[in-house]
Amino acid sequence: MNKLIKPESLTSGTVMISTAEQTNQTYLAWSDYLELEETTLSKQPVLLEPDVDIDEIYQRLKPLSLIALNFPSFYEGRPYSTAAILRQRYHYQADIRAVGAVRVDQLNQMYRCGFSSFEISNDQLTDTRTAALQFFSSCQQNDSSDAPTLANNNQQLWSKAWAEPNSMIRI
Repeated sequence: MNKLIKPESLTSGTVMISTAEQTNQTYLAWSDYLELEETTLSKQPVLLEPDVDIDEIYQRLKPLSLIALNFPSFYEGRPYSTAAILRQRYHYQADIRAVGAVRVDQLNQMYRCGFSSFEISNDQLTDTRTAALQFFSSCQQNDSSDAPTLANNNQQLWSKAWAEPNSMIRI
């Protein structure tokens, strides 16, 4: 059985895991979704495989309240790019869920790429693995959220140094 994980906020630095929330969500394959009537489109969550070209199909996805991106194996990375494109290029605001071969150690990076929820197997949710989720309180690179990063803070410091060359800056 899988559990559903929904992070509270990247800025808080904590990820809340509801152990009571079992997921039994069913998803429609993209080919099945295309056969639905217009009136039921937004109510049906869709499962997209890694080989789908998001630029070609985005207009049909806009009304959806949930898009599930499948990770068929640990080695598959294309859903990361798909989530980032949905958030950054198309400003998709609804739920983007990671399903399939999702591991605890990937959740932080998945969240930073644009995923907003995760389906994960129970065997991945040991105390040690979930404690590791709280390890990073900030990131150096920008991501799909508007969370402050170390890079932004350093850029502000260096901008001040160039504007006031005789001032001392302590980091």
